[in-house]
Amino acid sequence: MEAYKAPGRYHLTVEEAEQTAYLAQSLETCISEVSHHLGGTVRLRNRFSIEFDVEVERVVDLTTTKELKRLKIGMQDLIDDQDYSLTQEIARRLRRGKVQALIVPSARDPQGKNVVLFLENIDRRKAIRKIFERKIE
Repeated sequence: MEAYKAPGRYHLTVEEAEQTAYLAQSLETCISEVSHHLGGTVRLRNRFSIEFDVEVERVVDLTTTKELKRLKIGMQDLIDDQDYSLTQEIARRLRRGKVQALIVPSARDPQGKNVVLFLENIDRRKAIRKIFERKIE
C-alpha cells in the first residue's frame, strides 16, 4: 500500500502517513473523497472498489455528540480544509493511546463517514479482511 506522503487530516509526518489508512463507509463517500483528491469531479474509469471487513476493539467515534463534547470540539473543526492542526493533534494523541481506529465525518460527502485506521496499533492479518473487489466502469 503506497501511503500519501503529504500531511493529511489525520496524519502529519511521513511515518504517520505510512501507518494511516483512510477508508470510506460507502461507495458514494469513497467516490466523493477520491474525486476531490484527483482534482474535482472526475469519472473513476478503470479503477477498483474494494470492500473490507475491519474488526478492531479500540475505536473512537468522532461523529457522536458525546465524543465531540468530551474533546470540546465541533463537527466543523473536523472537516475544516484550511487547518488540519487540530485533527492531526487529536489523531496523534489517540494513536499514542493505542486507539486502533477513528470514525470521522467525510469532508466531501455531508452524509458520509470515513474510518481512519492507525495501522501500527492493529494486527492487520487478523483485523483486516478483503471481502470483494469490483472494477468501476
